[in-house]
Amino acid sequence: MSCSTVTTQTDPSVASSRIPTIIGHRGGSLEVPENTLAAFRYSRDLGLKWLEVDVRMAADGVVVCHDEFLGRLGKRPDIEVWKTPIAALKEVSVGDPMPSEYALGKLKEFGLEVPRFGDAYVDERIPTLTEALQAVEDIHFMVEMKEGPYGDVLADQAIADIRRADALDRVILGSFDPRLLDRAAQLAPDTPLIGIAEEPEMIAELLKRPIRYLAVSEDLVELALKLKPTSVILWVWTIRDLTEAKRLMAKGVDGLISDIPKKVRDGLNP
Repeated sequence: MSCSTVTTQTDPSVASSRIPTIIGHRGGSLEVPENTLAAFRYSRDLGLKWLEVDVRMAADGVVVCHDEFLGRLGKRPDIEVWKTPIAALKEVSVGDPMPSEYALGKLKEFGLEVPRFGDAYVDERIPTLTEALQAVEDIHFMVEMKEGPYGDVLADQAIADIRRADALDRVILGSFDPRLLDRAAQLAPDTPLIGIAEEPEMIAELLKRPIRYLAVSEDLVELALKLKPTSVILWVWTIRDLTEAKRLMAKGVDGLISDIPKKVRDGLNP
């Protein structure tokens, strides 16, 4: 795979072939159960340089988990993550999650099958951020901080966990919430930030921050290319179709955050 090389702390430049960096979204959630240790090893074993994870607060620490409740992930809609101790969260298997309603709509749009993993990953549990960073030490992490009722404490504890894992040199911190970015910049000024936007007005707001990366939804690519300085690296989320990946590559984006990293890797590197 033609990937970027690290030219600063964790700052890859685009390959001369113009093949974008491929980032495993939640590890590659249409090819392996999302945000699990199995998914992180999968991205690493594909030869990717990057994977993306979601983090939020549990009752007693930072966990890698996208949703507030475990209905979609573990068939336990009664469990609210931020009110639940990590030990209790780990009693729930998350090895056969359903895609979100939004993702299901996208799969239908592209004519793709809904992935079902059955019992193949039945032992997978929600990992802590520390466990994720220690499980795959030879890959870079885009850590998306999910906003919640816990406020800025997520940035505080996530950065503490990243330091504890001695992983500051292979992490970029991101969020849709500018306040979490501001807190991360205050606590770890040398750690690259990635602003994440799904609304047009958010791009300008994020560019006011000292971000090194900008991640936008597919429909904001043209605007992002127009507004961002050349020093800001542009990634696009979420890629579920190889045709779309090729279209975005032609536009010159720097990275593709993809649920199908193997298919994109193979399709862009024949």
